[in-house]
Amino acid sequence: MRTSIKVKILICLLVLILLIISTYAATFRINTNTKFNKGTYNNTYYNTANQAVQINNNSNGNYISKIFTTNYLAEWQQISWTTNKTGEITNQETNGLILLMHLNEQDGIIQDYSGQENNGTYNGNLYSQTGKINTAIGFDGTDYIKIERTDNPELDPKEASVAAWAKNTAHNDNYMKYILCRAGGSQGCSYGMYFNDGLSNDNLGIEIRTQDGGKIQEEWTWTGMNEEWFHTALTFSNNNNGTAILYLNANPVATWTNLGTNLTHRTQYSNDDLYIGAKDTGNNVKAIIDEAAVWNRTLTETEIKEFYKRAIVSLNISIKNNEQTEWQELSGESPQTLSINNSQYFQVKAEFSTENSNYSPYLYDATIHYSILPDTTKPSVFELIPAKESLFETGEQIEISANITDDREIDTAYVIITNSDNTQQIQLTKQGTTDKYNASYIITATDRYNITFIANDTSGNTNSTETTWFSSIVLDTIPPSVNNITPLAGTNFSKDSRVDITADVTDNIMVDTVFASITHPDLSVILLQLFDDDNDNIYNNSIIANQQGWYHVTIIANDTSGNINNTEGTNFDPASLGGGGGGGGVASQSYKNIADWRKKLDTSIITPQECMESWLCNDWSECTKEGKQTRECDDWNKCGTDKTKPITEKECEYSKETKEDEPRFATSLLLPREQTIKTVGGTGIAAIIILLGTSIYLLYRKTNKKRKTRAIKRKINRGTIIKKLREAYKRV
Repeated sequence: MRTSIKVKILICLLVLILLIISTYAATFRINTNTKFNKGTYNNTYYNTANQAVQINNNSNGNYISKIFTTNYLAEWQQISWTTNKTGEITNQETNGLILLMHLNEQDGIIQDYSGQENNGTYNGNLYSQTGKINTAIGFDGTDYIKIERTDNPELDPKEASVAAWAKNTAHNDNYMKYILCRAGGSQGCSYGMYFNDGLSNDNLGIEIRTQDGGKIQEEWTWTGMNEEWFHTALTFSNNNNGTAILYLNANPVATWTNLGTNLTHRTQYSNDDLYIGAKDTGNNVKAIIDEAAVWNRTLTETEIKEFYKRAIVSLNISIKNNEQTEWQELSGESPQTLSINNSQYFQVKAEFSTENSNYSPYLYDATIHYSILPDTTKPSVFELIPAKESLFETGEQIEISANITDDREIDTAYVIITNSDNTQQIQLTKQGTTDKYNASYIITATDRYNITFIANDTSGNTNSTETTWFSSIVLDTIPPSVNNITPLAGTNFSKDSRVDITADVTDNIMVDTVFASITHPDLSVILLQLFDDDNDNIYNNSIIANQQGWYHVTIIANDTSGNINNTEGTNFDPASLGGGGGGGGVASQSYKNIADWRKKLDTSIITPQECMESWLCNDWSECTKEGKQTRECDDWNKCGTDKTKPITEKECEYSKETKEDEPRFATSLLLPREQTIKTVGGTGIAAIIILLGTSIYLLYRKTNKKRKTRAIKRKINRGTIIKKLREAYKRV
């Protein structure tokens, strides 16, 4: 009973192992017309008769498979393919071989690959010539390879086939030059082939000796012999009282019959051996010879064609994955162990070539072996919302989201939200076919909120490294508080004295900037920034009161929430008491004598969130005889719009007594602190006032030309500030 249970457990384990193997070890195979047709043919096609891809009447072409995908990261292990044989033949592929020489040697003994160990010796030194397949041996008219017949009776068959590749290297200078010969002295070759090049008629010849017919030589005229590679073969059988067939490039070009039966071989002399490149020690050829072979049987025409095709057709396999731009060519025969980066994608290319369009290499099938790799890659989490340091209003509903991807599949995604009082876990939901996962969240308290995104894939990998945070605040609508402004309203100073302007400014959250808008007696205006040097909420700066008359000051305080207080102000009058009083005598902006005094008189106001028009117009012109008055209006904020632009032309009643309207006020912009504070026309006007008196001053106010202003940009709405300034001026 226990044994039965153990067997069942073992069977279950084996089944489980097989399931794992079948899940992670797999293959792609192309072996049918339908599967091949999913790829791309270039000068190739699928031959349904041969059930293979081949060249389409061209010398070369290729076939590119479809892109195979595993959906997951895979290790590509091996590729195998089936094609017609190319390259060198082996003794396992054909029976009856008694001599097979590939002639690839670089020195020394010439190896026999037939399995009969009929090795040869070479008396020349033309090794490693460019061959038809790999390399070959050269012959210069004196060289030869000798294979000893002694103790090798297999070299003396009754029927035989001979084949070799040869390249004539001495055009018009080869006569009765033997490619291969089983020598017999004066009795001739018992089997052999030669060629004539140099007579009026070039030809290929055979030489055999039979038991009944003796020595026989036959020739076939070859028109157009040249210095190119050719394949020649001779078969002899006892059929039809002895039949010999001569082949050129796999085509039977001549057949002779009634030659007698049974090849006979002379054996009593020392030179009765087998030679390549000569008849015995004479009739030496000037050529390169490759792939010489002898069989002890008669080859068929089909076999000869196959041996011929092996040297003239080729099929090369290349591979690549999605990371590669170049194909990786494989060297060697099928199968091949792959060395390629792991990826989800794989593609195969087969390159076909032939030297004879009548023959093509064939690709019957291709099989790719791969294994799915265990998933150890964590999901990717990116494009987090909200962004770090975001600021929201308490009670607001916000979106929490991220893009989440994985090389396989996302299982769950959620966030953990933590503030000072609470920790929450909120599930994220995938949005359609996108990579976005999100949820909504209502902010319940004024606090900092830390968010951790957690993503799990179906393989159990987790990414919990991506975080963000935001803060919430109660919406601030309270403007800063401005108190204790100095100088007190109505204060008198000596002309050209320095006047300190201070204000106690506080805010429920934080003060941003504080300015003093100062209207001079000549109605020019500057904006003087005040600074809190001692962090005691006392903002201060100073000016030189170099004009006689009333100065009007409005404090403009801004907080970080964009609220503004411009309702508080003061005034003072440098009396006509002469210069020198109250630290006077300074003609321009003075500085406190402390090391950290780095204030700058800044004419900028916080950049507006929305451009609001603020129009300032000059006086109406005198009424023309046509009964019209005109004026020019300029938008201080340079919004580029004219939604609230005042009218610039109106009708009037013409009379000689028509007078100009009084100008409202003039403004000038504050210059950098490094320069002297200047107001538009201020110095000149002051000089005129001193020299000409009150009447000249009144005339100046009446005739002074319009002063142009430029935009002042800061973080808050500049238009609002200017509007309130203008209201303050009207009140003054």
